[in-house]
Amino acid sequence: MQNFPQRSFWLVGDSGEQDPEAYGRVALACRDIPDREPIRIFIRTIEGANNTEERFLAAFEGLDPESWTLFGDPAELQDRVIRAA
Repeated sequence: MQNFPQRSFWLVGDSGEQDPEAYGRVALACRDIPDREPIRIFIRTIEGANNTEERFLAAFEGLDPESWTLFGDPAELQDRVIRAA
């Protein structure tokens, strides 16, 4: 990501394991790269996983709230991706 600061990176994962926390760390590490395009994070909330607001706020602390999106149904993602582009 450091080698391609002008490219957009979208990280897509789920809430089943550690994707939110890992992606949050990556986005935080990259935000200080000069001319770095913001990283977008999309997390699918999996039934039975820890989907608490506290978890996601902690995972994405320090990031612009517009940089991450939660979704339950993949069909929801299509509309959000079009708006984010």
